[in-house]
Amino acid sequence: MKFILGLLAAAVCVVTQASETGTLIFNLPLGGQLKPTPRECTVENITTNNNKALCWVGKPYIAKDGSKLGSVNLPAPDSLPEWAAYAGFSASVSKACQLTEITVKVEYGNKKMVIANSINKRFGLPISTTLPRTDLAKAEWSGEGIGIFQTCTARTCEVRFLSSEALREMSIQKNNAQRVKAARPDSP
Repeated sequence: MKFILGLLAAAVCVVTQASETGTLIFNLPLGGQLKPTPRECTVENITTNNNKALCWVGKPYIAKDGSKLGSVNLPAPDSLPEWAAYAGFSASVSKACQLTEITVKVEYGNKKMVIANSINKRFGLPISTTLPRTDLAKAEWSGEGIGIFQTCTARTCEVRFLSSEALREMSIQKNNAQRVKAARPDSP
């Protein structure tokens, strides 16, 4: 009996550690705790790319629930895929310092297939896609504890990496919007 309880305790520790670390995206723990707590970038952080941790570019927006959203500078820019190396990044961090979303904005819409193939290598084929389109192309991936949404126009691509917490919140908002829509009259 003690042996079984010991195994259960070890399993609980492993599950707890996995949820605390999150899924590594650009060397950041999506869905996990950010350590150290992000601070505003210094001029040196931005100009030398010597970041040791994620930092805010300017003051982030602080929501009523205490979460923060804003532009960020990532640590170790040389470790990013080529398509993300010169992109703009934003992040959402909960009040408890959990990284819930990373958004990448790439200025070249013609990189949509390069981006998709990069994501495919790690997360497999998308669950839905319209990437061959030239006007508005989309792709969506789903993995354990992560959702990835790519939207590209002829000029830009945006890739959103969402934690399971952010996916739950998005689902709640979508259901609320559908309820409001269903309550509307069909005609004036």
